[in-house]
Amino acid sequence: MPLLTIQTTQKLSSIQAGHIIRHASTAISEMLHKDETHVMVIIQQDKKILFGGSDHPCAFLELTTLDLDESQTADYSRKLCLLVNRQLAISPARIYIKYTSSKHHLWGPDNIELE
Repeated sequence: MPLLTIQTTQKLSSIQAGHIIRHASTAISEMLHKDETHVMVIIQQDKKILFGGSDHPCAFLELTTLDLDESQTADYSRKLCLLVNRQLAISPARIYIKYTSSKHHLWGPDNIELE
């Protein structure tokens, strides 16, 4: 179950937040070749973030999934930065991404270990 968390300084309407999480869910599903029924996206808006000594609009993303293909993180970063830039008008230079590859026995819905 991939989980993408997006924290941003941007203040979003309910419609905007819904729009970005739908686009992000589809993007994660396609990037990781996972069924979208297993993808979760969380957006946390209007965060107070200081990045590079500046409080200009920025975002922190965290992608957690099983068996992350580390050789693909540069491509994932490009795609995620493009998504956030298009949806939130945040420069890719103001986006930071953390990747986490979880072990199967530590990740799963409803106490079910994913295979």
